[in-house]
Amino acid sequence: MKCGPILERFGLVRETKRIGRIALYTLNKENPIATKLDELSKEIAIYTGKKLVEKETIKKEATILT
Repeated sequence: MKCGPILERFGLVRETKRIGRIALYTLNKENPIATKLDELSKEIAIYTGKKLVEKETIKKEATILT
């Protein structure tokens, strides 16, 4: 599935330049939906990072106790 045309149609990304036949895109920070999706991706990354640290801490504690 090609998402590029869909993202462009909703104005979430915009083409910045072309190199040959390849189009390069950037997030359209003027679009409120794109801004919210960007915030959401950052929150997901933070949440995932915290869970990973938590998991590693539990592993280390278990190793120390044995």
